[in-house]
Amino acid sequence: MVAASVEARMKAVALSSFGDPSVLHLTRIPKPRPLPHEVLVRVHACGVNAIDTAARQGLGPAARHLTLPAVLGWEFAGTVEAVGHQAPRFRPGDYVYGLAGYPQHGGAYAEYLTVPAQHLAFKPTTLTHADASTVPIDALTALQALETLSMPAGHSLLLHPGNCRISTFAGHLARRRHVIVTDELDTSSPVDGVILIGTHDNLDVLKRLKPAGHHLMIFPFLGMMLVDGQTPRPQVHPSGLQLERLTYLIEQGHLPVPPADLFTFQDAVHAHRQCGQSGMLKCAALLPRHDDSDHASSRPASRRPRLA
Repeated sequence: MVAASVEARMKAVALSSFGDPSVLHLTRIPKPRPLPHEVLVRVHACGVNAIDTAARQGLGPAARHLTLPAVLGWEFAGTVEAVGHQAPRFRPGDYVYGLAGYPQHGGAYAEYLTVPAQHLAFKPTTLTHADASTVPIDALTALQALETLSMPAGHSLLLHPGNCRISTFAGHLARRRHVIVTDELDTSSPVDGVILIGTHDNLDVLKRLKPAGHHLMIFPFLGMMLVDGQTPRPQVHPSGLQLERLTYLIEQGHLPVPPADLFTFQDAVHAHRQCGQSGMLKCAALLPRHDDSDHASSRPASRRPRLA
């Protein structure tokens, strides 16, 4: 008599209802299998961010795609475990990071995750898995915001507030494009573009816009973006190609990444509480395993396309 195969299971952080951080709990769920166009990633770290805390409360576009019980998490870093036959770019053993299909998909708060190959990039060799896992949402938001505004070299940009993670990334990326990032305390100079991040209780900065200028409002705690006051749309979308550009800038030292505060899956409630208190100023990463080796090495750089 042949014994029936046992379904492989994995550890994950899930929620069965929306609410405060206490709704998060550790559980075991089936280990996913990659579709032909997908990659199975062994997650070493997943970022905890404002989008996660919003979805946990039932807010934002991501929450509308969740079916409870659900596993949160959209940004992550880890090792390729297996690849579908339509995803030949990656190999088992590659170190990668990415954004798992926001506002759909998700599921990064788990030991394993399946991701469309086009949402992945090679992890920067200069970053640990934990620090790399906190890059995709904030840095892609900053890059996509700048590309939405399409500001040419020599134009001026105001970032408000200037000290949050998205605006810090946006400032570095804008200067690389030779866009002039102005001081938000200099109220006398008109600007070509404004990026507002957060609750936007200070809309007076919009008075500094030139008549032909454009503004973009980002609501991280709702996961939404608003361009020139038009219809809201998701704050960010996945792009492995754009992540490769960010990887290049990070490895060249042009895009500094602050270190993340580390929490185990057992401490997910605490991590969400800290994220809610620190807002957009700090970042945190969840580690699925106590013994995860959080090394910064990666595959040889020659395997990657180099994009400026």
